[in-house]
Amino acid sequence: MAGCGRKQPLAGMYTQRLEMTQSSRWPTSQSLVRDAQVLETKMSRGQWKDLLEAIGFLVLIASLIFVGLQVRQDHTIARAQDAADFDDTMIEYARVINANRDVWIKGLEGAELSTQDRVTFESVAFAVWQKFTGLYRRDRLLDRGSGMLAARQLAGEAFIYPGLRQYVLSRCRHRESMGQKISLCDDFRTQLKGFDDGTLPAPEGKLYVL
Repeated sequence: MAGCGRKQPLAGMYTQRLEMTQSSRWPTSQSLVRDAQVLETKMSRGQWKDLLEAIGFLVLIASLIFVGLQVRQDHTIARAQDAADFDDTMIEYARVINANRDVWIKGLEGAELSTQDRVTFESVAFAVWQKFTGLYRRDRLLDRGSGMLAARQLAGEAFIYPGLRQYVLSRCRHRESMGQKISLCDDFRTQLKGFDDGTLPAPEGKLYVL
């Protein structure tokens, strides 16, 4: 019992020191209220309004930045998917040409073809047309030279191969005779004229998978 009597003063001292330490580190609720009252008296109502408007403006800016980053990320993902889809299409396109290579080469050179071979050649030539039409539309959409590069590439191949030249020009005339306006046809003719009169340098070499 005597031992217990000696420990009580020590416990009391420890509790007192703990309370002093906590009070020195953490503000009490009374001190927080007092500080808020002092701040409220120092800031006028107009100053509070300006502060809230500034905070709202910062929140708006942060929201716009977040939306911009999200849109940019979505656009990047979409373009990557388009590129992957285009690659898959081009692989299948090359297989079609390879599967009909004999007719394709004869048709490109402008040789006489039977009706059956003509259908085969025009089927492959249509795939070529669709490829360059897709490139042309994509470049115009992205404002990359308004699609002129795709038109020049197609015209360059048509300059080399008379059979392809005949197919593209006949296709353009056929569509236009029915009232369809095709911008690629106009740009194709302009670029082809440049190759014909020497304004544009002639393409080097030959490619069969166009």
